[in-house]
Amino acid sequence: MELIYATTNENKKEVLQKEFDHLNIKVLSLNDIGFYEEIVEDGSTFLENARIKAHAVKKFCDQNGIFGKYILGDDSGLCIDALAGNPGIYTARYAGKNSTQKEFIDKILTELKNVPYAKRTAYAICDLVLITNKGKEYVSEGKCVGTITEIPEEFNGFLFDPIFKPKGSSVTFSKMEDRKDHRTEAFDQLKEVLLKEL
Repeated sequence: MELIYATTNENKKEVLQKEFDHLNIKVLSLNDIGFYEEIVEDGSTFLENARIKAHAVKKFCDQNGIFGKYILGDDSGLCIDALAGNPGIYTARYAGKNSTQKEFIDKILTELKNVPYAKRTAYAICDLVLITNKGKEYVSEGKCVGTITEIPEEFNGFLFDPIFKPKGSSVTFSKMEDRKDHRTEAFDQLKEVLLKEL
């Protein structure tokens, strides 16, 4: 089975490939199928944006004779209680288009400067939309609650990893080994669907 992941981020592709390796699923990115169009994510929720991505890729595949593939759209982000749920669906571009991880983190920490640690609660969320090779749609959602740290740890991983400490953990996402997060929770739900499809 081949699954097209609606992303140009090769790091995200590799993470998903590791999740699905044992299912004998080959993960392809948008780069692999020659999809270079910008997908306008104008939904009002994470789920709407994930669906927009999946269907944009489905349309491209239909128009270019790419058949028999499974397609996965995702949207994920960080919702901070003290910031009224922001950055939310705007997480990826909260510090400006093409901003760096450091710029994003600096902006968040500046906005939370006077917020005590106990009130820096937040959650990371990931919504997925899977379109099967027969056009059937499945959705899943993963969520991880935690706290925004006052000082970032290692600058690596995904956007907010250095400042998000999951509940029950002594370290942030960026320093966790064998981590289970909002993405893996959402992926795990889809594994059950894919096992039935295989």
